[in-house]
This record gives sequence, C-alpha cells and structure tokens, in this order.
Amino acid sequence: MPSAPATEIATTDEISRWYKQAVTACDPFLFPESRYRTPWMDDQLSSVLMHARQWLGENPCPDESVDGHLRTILDAYDEMTRATVARVMELRMEIETHGREVDRRRIPRS
Repeated sequence: MPSAPATEIATTDEISRWYKQAVTACDPFLFPESRYRTPWMDDQLSSVLMHARQWLGENPCPDESVDGHLRTILDAYDEMTRATVARVMELRMEIETHGREVDRRRIPRS
C-alpha cells in the first residue's frame, strides 16, 4: 500500500500537541471561556493579536480548517477595535461561529 501524502488530514495527536503549544500565544482566542475577557479597545488587544498572529504564522495548525477558523477569529477581533456597536455584535456572532469550529477539533487538556 502506498504511503499517505504529507498533506493528509492531521492526526488527533498532532492537533493535541499543537493546542498545547498554542495556549501561551493564542489562549484568549482558542478557548470559549477566554474569548471575551480580552480587552477590545486598547493597545493590549493589539499587542495580544500581533503576538498570536506571529505565533500562528510560525506554527500553523496541522489541521488547515482550525488554522483558517482561528485566523478569521483574529481578524474579527482586530476589526472590533474600530467597529460600530452594530458591527461589533456581528463580529461577536462571527467569532462564536468560527470558535465552535475550532472547539470541535480541540482535544481536552489533561
């Protein structure tokens, strides 16, 4: 039987290891219990977003779907800093939708 291509779906172990590494850089965006504790309107959010984007650029998730959903969450948070109240509500819904997709692949931490 031929070996599987390197781009095949990531294993549960690979994703689990990635989540453990991602906690430091991406915790406010990865886990539902952290998402809205992050300040929205100050330099701290910009700093946290920049750090998360840099880390994710250097350490993409082995599951491309999770990687894409997390990038969309980061984009939504970035837009919140200059959005109208109505748009902030839309962005929160977008974060929730993409957050559920990220959470679906999350392996419980021990």
